[in-house]
Amino acid sequence: MEITTKDCNDVKVVSFKGRIVYDTEEIVKRETEKLVKGPVKNLVFNFGELTYINSSGLGLLINVLKQVRAAKGDVKLSNLRPELMELFKITSLNSVFDISPDEETAVNKFIKK
Repeated sequence: MEITTKDCNDVKVVSFKGRIVYDTEEIVKRETEKLVKGPVKNLVFNFGELTYINSSGLGLLINVLKQVRAAKGDVKLSNLRPELMELFKITSLNSVFDISPDEETAVNKFIKK
């Protein structure tokens, strides 16, 4: 699991590469906790190179979303592969998260607020 971040105006873009599964969840949890505690409260999670996420990983994302919204920020998702988008639809998480087709669109949604 590889996680990279970059700043784009007042938005932190977080790109995930690999799989969020049992043995990588701790890495994801540690990195997302740093982000939640940081000064930037608007996050875009770019899942373009995320190949798989298990149910615990989905729970982790929901937890991050709750924490960020409690801090008056938001999390938007971008670049979901078709199989991940299908998972979000099956679990109805597509109605919980704002999902954009690409990173630029997701970032612009924050800028236009």
